[in-house]
Amino acid sequence: GGSKLGGGACDHRCGHRRRHRGRGCGAARRGDRRRGRSGGRRAATDPRPGRVLARQPRCAALPPALKAARRAVHLLSNDGQAHHLLAQAWLGTAQWEKAVTSAEQAVRLLPSPETYGTLAQAYLRVAFAQMVDPEKRFSSLRTAIESALRGGELRLAQAKTPIEKARALARLGRLEEAATAYLQAGGTAENFLAAARCYLLAGRWQDAERMCNLAEGRSADKVVVGAYRALARSQRGKISDARAMLERLEETEATGTLLALAKANVSLREMKASETLRTLLPLHEQGQTSDAMEVLLAAAFAETREFPRAEDHFREALLRNPLSWQALAQKGFETLAVGSITTASRYFDLAARIRPNDAWVLCGQSLCAGDKRRAVELAQKAVKQAPTDPWTLVVLSYAQSRAGQIDEALRTIERARNMDRENIDIASPPDARRAGQIARILGRRVMLPLE
Repeated sequence: GGSKLGGGACDHRCGHRRRHRGRGCGAARRGDRRRGRSGGRRAATDPRPGRVLARQPRCAALPPALKAARRAVHLLSNDGQAHHLLAQAWLGTAQWEKAVTSAEQAVRLLPSPETYGTLAQAYLRVAFAQMVDPEKRFSSLRTAIESALRGGELRLAQAKTPIEKARALARLGRLEEAATAYLQAGGTAENFLAAARCYLLAGRWQDAERMCNLAEGRSADKVVVGAYRALARSQRGKISDARAMLERLEETEATGTLLALAKANVSLREMKASETLRTLLPLHEQGQTSDAMEVLLAAAFAETREFPRAEDHFREALLRNPLSWQALAQKGFETLAVGSITTASRYFDLAARIRPNDAWVLCGQSLCAGDKRRAVELAQKAVKQAPTDPWTLVVLSYAQSRAGQIDEALRTIERARNMDRENIDIASPPDARRAGQIARILGRRVMLPLE
């Protein structure tokens, strides 16, 4: 860029690697002649001897990866991999809109899990860059999720083994199908534990406990089995039992992060957000993070009213896993708690695009529904999906009372109290704030890495 006359790279984007000795490349000279100027020395250099025009270093100042990718696209304009590399290069230079353009071209020419993944990343970056335009933010988030889903479907179609199929299903949010695929892959301790993890993430604690029993019979790691059992116990509302079980487990180098995540999950259900932060932040600072840990940190910071930091971890969770429906649902409940019903509804709808029949997501949608009849229908669907979870009945009771079904609401809240008198101590249908708080705390899904 600061080379003397007679040296330096061509800045006419011609791709020439030779030096033009101050005369400009042939394309530059021809352009100068068309504009009525000399194509010689003065057109390519500053009037002061030995100085190149300020605009000349532009092509040399580009990062090498970006220069190489642009060159590849110039030579292979119909090659999807070249456009994919250019999209990744634009992402590396924080040029989000240009990354979207290149990634869309890559997907058109070469649809694959990788190109769709890059397109999802580009749209997520565009979404999180929107500070004042909520419409563009949610439109970009929606497109990112759709892109990630298409990539996930392609990965599922390409799966060659039962384990690959199970992992692809889990990434798509189809957790119950993933658990079945793990079991079909063979009756090993590892597969039973993987199925238990899927059931925990789906909120099906009875099935998770059953898988733990089967894994224990195959001499599985006792610490992992104990941690999963404790998490299942916490989902049943037995928080003190879950904490006692975790305290009895001996931490090892291999299970340290898992135990920390399990303790953080239990602490959040106890509304001890500060304890969750003390458990997870040291690991996060050491780089031992995952999308599950980012969701837990986002939830903990939201409970302590540190919303900017919660937003940072929410963003990081989605960047790590664009199909993190837990992050979207958590963001929905967090937004609902501060009274932004319309915005919360949008987050729940995005989560429902990934997990349409999850009871936690359905309850969030019910709490935000403007139509009273639809609110009741969504809550009833949530109860059907999780009939043994009393917090779904709390949301249904609120929806029924809101719709004027007072007798039904009273009977529903009584059912909820009979199922869990320790955590549900209300004798009448709750208001919106109380119903949302109970669903957010008692219904919060276990957060664990998918693999």
